[in-house]
Amino acid sequence: MKPLLSIVIPRYRESEKDIFPLLSSINGQSGIDRSCLEVIVATDGKENPPLEKEFFGLFDFPVKQVALEINRGPGAARQAGLDAASGTYVMFCDADDTLHNVGVLQAMTKEAGTSAADLLSSSWLEEIPDCRGGFVYLEHTQENTWLHGKLFRRQFLIDNEIRFHDTLRVHEDSYFLSIAADFAEQNRHMPITSYVWKYHPDSITRKNESVYTYESMPEFIRACTLAWNVIE
Repeated sequence: MKPLLSIVIPRYRESEKDIFPLLSSINGQSGIDRSCLEVIVATDGKENPPLEKEFFGLFDFPVKQVALEINRGPGAARQAGLDAASGTYVMFCDADDTLHNVGVLQAMTKEAGTSAADLLSSSWLEEIPDCRGGFVYLEHTQENTWLHGKLFRRQFLIDNEIRFHDTLRVHEDSYFLSIAADFAEQNRHMPITSYVWKYHPDSITRKNESVYTYESMPEFIRACTLAWNVIE
């Protein structure tokens, strides 16, 4: 049976411990047949060994593993996972994040199927440390520069040849989403919170006081220019 939803997870050095919260949040979804799900873990580079098959036996959905021969960045890993996907819809999740609550996948797949949406988006939360050692959460609603909390109709991506750019190691999501949002004839937004971008101080976007965000601005401009050329 063809899966209803493929969830593509790019992985670099994340261990079983790192990815467990995300897979648990998928496994805990209510109101959806988990046999209709397909999870694809795409490892970025052969120097990172695959996760043990026995680990995936903890969950009630099938898991595929694909691996790039050399490290090429998260966009290439996502594309490898997307190429291996067979679901009607595709969702991208980072290995160290989580879904927001147990009703996310039921609500989003139901709305996508009813509306035949090419692109379905939702709100998501950004986890930020506070001065007391805890966290606060910034809500992101409608934007086209992050993959979080979105479903894509896979055939829509195929028909329009929407792929992650081969030369972009950063801001590949901005490139991909800008094109998808412009091309989508059915672009829907749901007023729900679906995803949590977890805070990890050593992640590329957060380490060294988020200096990456500033240093990568030329590449962001290049990504936007490449996307604009495709749209034009």
